[in-house]
Amino acid sequence: MAKNNMSRRNRKSNQYEDHDDLNVAFYLDELDDDELDELEDEIYESRGRRSRKSGKRKENRTHNSKQYVEPKKKKKRRFFRMRNIVAAALAILLLTQLPAIIGLFSAFEWRTFSTASNIPNTKGILILGLDDNNNSHADINSAYTDSITYVGANFKDKKAYALPIYRDAYIPVTCTGGQENINRIYMQNGIDCLAESTSAFLGLPVDYYALITMDGLIDIVNALGGVDIVPTGTFCSDYGKDDQNYCFTAGEEMRMSGPQALAYIRYRGASNGENRANRQLELIMALKNECMDNVAKCYVRAVPSLSGAVKTNIPLTEIFNIADIFSDKFDMERLDVIQGQNALTEGGWREFVDEADRAEKTNIIRNEIFHE
Repeated sequence: MAKNNMSRRNRKSNQYEDHDDLNVAFYLDELDDDELDELEDEIYESRGRRSRKSGKRKENRTHNSKQYVEPKKKKKRRFFRMRNIVAAALAILLLTQLPAIIGLFSAFEWRTFSTASNIPNTKGILILGLDDNNNSHADINSAYTDSITYVGANFKDKKAYALPIYRDAYIPVTCTGGQENINRIYMQNGIDCLAESTSAFLGLPVDYYALITMDGLIDIVNALGGVDIVPTGTFCSDYGKDDQNYCFTAGEEMRMSGPQALAYIRYRGASNGENRANRQLELIMALKNECMDNVAKCYVRAVPSLSGAVKTNIPLTEIFNIADIFSDKFDMERLDVIQGQNALTEGGWREFVDEADRAEKTNIIRNEIFHE
């Protein structure tokens, strides 16, 4: 044992001979084994090396009355590799899906209406369908709104009412001071005038609008590979803009293509305005369900179709809240269309609204949704 200690001392003494410090050898001779180990570790730590004995850095050693500080460890390269991979993936997604992103944002416009609700947790929404009644694409900025449905929603009570309006309803136009069929106001005077005129006609607030062309509707449904709808009536319809006659059976779920879905919601034979409005809402819910089942597929396939086909002022932060209105989270009541009398005039067909019926139905929404 003594021989081993002497050997260790000699080795230590030899390490210090290079520094011409002859006193080191005598100092080492005076150390016992524990003190020698202590000194050995301090020497290695002072050189930034690991202790021979433990293989670990000792955090609580002192040297020259200074606290030893553990050197900072280098960050693992794995983190940087993962960060680079994520950045590359996002770059590829941005480049490959740029048209989709542009299409998505082109559907939204930053617009507020003077007719917005001032009652907390309530919104009034116009759901509009454009149709030019021929085989060409309707201009989303200049076409008849042949499908018009007002939806009043209370987000606190989780309750909503949908009220369809006949396209030929003859109403006052607030921005001109005259009167016109409601479906012509958007094309002639723009969305602000339509929102104001509809709000004045119903006596109800209008916060948002959502507009889609019928041709755009076909494109979106086809892009998704179709939608599942359970028909609420039995009939055949050739309103799909493809010269085909499609037949539907009440209660039998169908996977509908774009033209089939359009034929379903546009059918007019033996069908009142309420039934058409209900079918339009059924399609809206089917589209929402299709996207919720597979968000990635909806984004990649459907979003590019939004460009030029959909237009709305619903903020992106409110989209999912508004979508909830058409889900089972809300109790939605569907009112019958406002009644009236059709007449052929010099300006074409007009529907002269039954004021008593209008007052009765709008009062239901006013009392149940807006609590006025």
